Amino acid sequence: MSNEFPHQSGQWTPLISVVVPNLNQGEFIGDALNSIFSQEYHPLEVIVMDGGSADESVKIIEQWSQQITSWRSEPDAGQYDAVNKGMALSRGEILCFLNSDDKFFPGCLQTVGEIFQTQSEVNWLTTLTPAILDLHGSCVLVRHTPGYSREAFLDGCYGGSRKARWFGHIQQESTFWRRSLWEAAGAKIESGITYAGDFELWGRFFEYAELYGVTAPLSGFRTRESQRVRQGSAYDDQCATVLANFREKAGWKRSLLRELTLSAGLFGVRKIGGSLRRCCGYNGKMIQRTNAGSGEARWEIREYRFP
Repeated sequence: MSNEFPHQSGQWTPLISVVVPNLNQGEFIGDALNSIFSQEYHPLEVIVMDGGSADESVKIIEQWSQQITSWRSEPDAGQYDAVNKGMALSRGEILCFLNSDDKFFPGCLQTVGEIFQTQSEVNWLTTLTPAILDLHGSCVLVRHTPGYSREAFLDGCYGGSRKARWFGHIQQESTFWRRSLWEAAGAKIESGITYAGDFELWGRFFEYAELYGVTAPLSGFRTRESQRVRQGSAYDDQCATVLANFREKAGWKRSLLRELTLSAGLFGVRKIGGSLRRCCGYNGKMIQRTNAGSGEARWEIREYRFP
């Protein structure tokens, strides 16, 4: 079976596989599934991996069963184990996973499909404008990330060091990748890393391909008091351990000038910011929509220095 599908424009769009891990999130999973199917993207594969929920989750999943490609409800070893099992069932050229308490924004999958279809050099992408949802699923905050690069990852700009407070984490629910990259990087998330398995996966992806940042918001992260990432500093501690391993492997060396420039906010100073950016900034690759108000609209890549 082909992993592509003819779009109305006559172009072929890639099959996107979305894995949805869930455990006792009956309050939210319907919202997550609706955010996927309401986009009417084709071809689409949705795989729901429920860890044996004791709440109304299974009943809600069954209500969507005609649209869900495959689903299971059985005990697993945690979120990342569920994602790995779901990925093993997938057939898509483009892969991602959406936690059952988060959701995609309208147009997300069409944007992602068009970019991967037209930009062959892109092997993984995420948003430059990560969004936060409240408990009820309303968007309450949109942040701006200046850019992405492997060098910035090793410097700790996306987790594992205090620099992450300027850049923020790579938003997992807005990150999509080609199957070829997934397979090259080991075709699994390290399920033994209980909190920061996604961060460890990004580190392996960076060993094979640069991360592209798209200007469009793609999804929202639902913030809740009971979330695992709020349990003390466990997530940040695991990011720091993961980062130390990648730094050692890469032979990373600290740039004192860059650290001082970042901490002092000098990149934003008009007269000297540009020179400092050229001197000790990072190389980023941005995907943006050009000619957005016309029939000639298309996604294009721009290389730039940041922050």
